[in-house]
Amino acid sequence: MAEKLSREEFLAKMHEYEDFYREHSAAIREYLFNQRFEQDMAETRRREREEAERKGFKKGFKEARKKAQYEARKKSSLEFAKNLRHQGILSVEQIAKALKLPVEVVEAL
Repeated sequence: MAEKLSREEFLAKMHEYEDFYREHSAAIREYLFNQRFEQDMAETRRREREEAERKGFKKGFKEARKKAQYEARKKSSLEFAKNLRHQGILSVEQIAKALKLPVEVVEAL
């Protein structure tokens, strides 16, 4: 168990702590400042990491959406070219030029 201090012993201990603080106050303030600085830097790094993760997710989502749209347009263009080819209205070269497709692709339809 902790021993009880008398009033005089308690006051003497408090004066000892006070003297220690006065003697080392600059070091104590610097320690507390550095501790707070490290906490702030850790928080900043955490926020930057989260923001980078969000941006990465958004970028991936945008790329996936663009790819899906491209694939849908490509499929639509191929179907349209196939229909034009079967109707025989336009030549293979005209269809390829109009739909910006390679002539070989249109010929394969």
